[in-house]
Amino acid sequence: MDTLDLFIYSHIGTWDDEVSAQDVVRILAEHSQAARVRVLINSGGGDVYEGLAIHDALVRHGAAIEVLVEG
Repeated sequence: MDTLDLFIYSHIGTWDDEVSAQDVVRILAEHSQAARVRVLINSGGGDVYEGLAIHDALVRHGAAIEVLVEG
């Protein structure tokens, strides 16, 4: 089984040092054949709308999704 580990180790948003929905969409597109996506989160928070867009992108991908909140 092909597993993609997706690390969100920053604030969620659109500034240069944050993880954006666009970043996640790009990574998911690069790994479109992954049967499983493991999302590891260590984030102080961020923009709720970017977070919702990340959620939607994960759902659209179609893989089994596992989320581990580390901090």
